[in-house]
Amino acid sequence: MFVDYFEKENQEMSLFIQFLWNTGARGNEAVSIKMTDIDFKNNYIIVPNKIYKSQQETILLTDETKQIIQKIIALKSSNDDTLFSWKSATTPFQFLQKLENKLNIKIRGRGLHGFRRSFADKLFKNEFAIDRVQEIMRHRTINTTLEHYKTFNKENVIKEMNEKLKK
Repeated sequence: MFVDYFEKENQEMSLFIQFLWNTGARGNEAVSIKMTDIDFKNNYIIVPNKIYKSQQETILLTDETKQIIQKIIALKSSNDDTLFSWKSATTPFQFLQKLENKLNIKIRGRGLHGFRRSFADKLFKNEFAIDRVQEIMRHRTINTTLEHYKTFNKENVIKEMNEKLKK
């Protein structure tokens, strides 16, 4: 719904949301990405660690994400080295907030970070192992992944245990 709305109103914002939802990137790190940080050949983007800024991490690029980036690049009107035109995540956050107000949507956990959570949920729904999700989300500990992103469905776990633990 957000992507479709912004596709008509603000194409860069539409692509920004798609980028977040397909990479699990944080809003602030996404707007800080420079073109020189993107390595299409090796399928990753280099970003600074959220806490330890001198350390680098990588955001992995799927084919779909590479297509989104190509659309962003084609949309760029300046020779600026940054992928997105905004200097901070405040501007896209305000765009999103205005749309939520217009649609009368007030859901806890929304906002730009909500797309990161949705990405993690997508990984879990596609049966990625918890340690793989931790790695993709770039969490230091698996507890962070479990605490913030894992949707725990007790009935499904019990059903899976019954099926897999039969003798």
